[in-house]
Amino acid sequence: MADALRASVWLRCRHYPLLARVNPALGPRLLALGCRLVWATTWMDEANECIAPLLGLPTLPVLTWPDFPEDDHDARIGLHWKTRGILVCAAGLPFVWIDGR
Repeated sequence: MADALRASVWLRCRHYPLLARVNPALGPRLLALGCRLVWATTWMDEANECIAPLLGLPTLPVLTWPDFPEDDHDARIGLHWKTRGILVCAAGLPFVWIDGR
């Protein structure tokens, strides 16, 4: 079954060749953290379509990003452009941010 799932995802998401590197063992480890999981990726809803099935994750909420930052103030002070959106989503709670870059 796992091979059929990977093949199905690959057919839908083959424009992302790095998906072949996704380790399915990470999904249960993420779920075991006991925290709220949220996609904070430019993949947007494709994260639920292409990555979640490979990890065995349910459909997760997705943070939305502006097309263009309003200004480059964050970059000038050394903040990643996603930082402010993630802080708003976390709403003062502790969070873990894992990024592919």
